Amino acid sequence: MEASLPVIPDRSLPFIELLRARGLTVIDLDRHFRIERANGDLTKWYCAQDAHYSRQAIEALAGLVAEEFEIESTKDSSMSLSAEILSLTGDHVVGSEWEGRLAGEELNLRAVLNNGDRGIEPDPKSPFLLLGDSHTLVFHQGKEAGMHCRGGGLLDHLSYQFGEAFDLVGVRVPDSFRRGSSSITGLRQSRDSGIERSLSSGFSASVNLRNPRTGL
Repeated sequence: MEASLPVIPDRSLPFIELLRARGLTVIDLDRHFRIERANGDLTKWYCAQDAHYSRQAIEALAGLVAEEFEIESTKDSSMSLSAEILSLTGDHVVGSEWEGRLAGEELNLRAVLNNGDRGIEPDPKSPFLLLGDSHTLVFHQGKEAGMHCRGGGLLDHLSYQFGEAFDLVGVRVPDSFRRGSSSITGLRQSRDSGIERSLSSGFSASVNLRNPRTGL
């Protein structure tokens, strides 16, 4: 008997339709994943040990955004891709009884190189703003920030697709809040010194782009 996908109500649809009714362009990535899976694509869209997008999901989203903007190819020949194997212990394991007992997850990562240097630095002068939660920081912000590595994140691959660096405001919930803290503090990436500054936040932001052609 052929397996079928479970029918899960998408409670975000009314909100998505409201945004579209207001004239905003919305890319429903979850719908894209479900369609691909229904067509037999067994791509792993999320990490097995981590709560974030996989490399394939990040590249798929960057490609869908480029398609929406009708970007045909990377115009900046200074950017290139470098394939590698990344071993990580994700946030589903860190701090749990399995930490230190479970082997790390291995991912086939593709990092973006800019003139041979790994990763893309956010450009505050860019007409494109990537705004979101930790999905905008994973594989971009670096191992020292708990985001595993640099160069393979959404900002990196969007910049690669468009041929120019995007600007970024990314926030994430710290471990203390996920484990029951009564406060929530996001982190904003500093464009000037490469460090992080505290940013008060009471929500998990979605990925949004400012379109310089329409102003939306």
